[in-house]
Amino acid sequence: MSTTDDLKQQKRWVCWKLTKVPGRDKPTKVPYMPSGRKAAADDPATWSTYAECKAAASQFSGVGCTLGDVDGVFIFGVDIDGCCDAVNGKFTPESREIVISLDTYTEYSYSGDGCHLLGIGDLDEKYRKNKRKVIVKAVPGCKQIEIKSAGFYFVYTGRHIGKTPSDLMPRP
Repeated sequence: MSTTDDLKQQKRWVCWKLTKVPGRDKPTKVPYMPSGRKAAADDPATWSTYAECKAAASQFSGVGCTLGDVDGVFIFGVDIDGCCDAVNGKFTPESREIVISLDTYTEYSYSGDGCHLLGIGDLDEKYRKNKRKVIVKAVPGCKQIEIKSAGFYFVYTGRHIGKTPSDLMPRP
């Protein structure tokens, strides 16, 4: 078990900026170092502490937490899109079931219509080794679900969903 405060002490954080990319319909979240140089979700040399990123956050769109192994703590993330409304706190029955089943730290996503779950555990080696993500599209009550690990980062909002644990729970 690990807390978000524990993670904030690790060098696993990046800043990010919403950037329009030619050929894409919607902007993408590009990772940066607090210095303004581009970061990479798969390059620990470009990661910082949360405090370093938070101090520079006004120059960016926000702060993100890299997934994977840092100091022996292996973090994975589940991104559920189009499943809730952060204003009224309502979740679809299907997404609520997923959140309850995983029973780990969960927060509202940047958009406010989805959520991110962070847990401790390692994905199957074939996904970790190839920096893949698992995408599940055909889930009633959700636009899309992505399961990600090393080589990715999640936008960190800190908008914890109160009925979920404040700790990242082991979910091997």
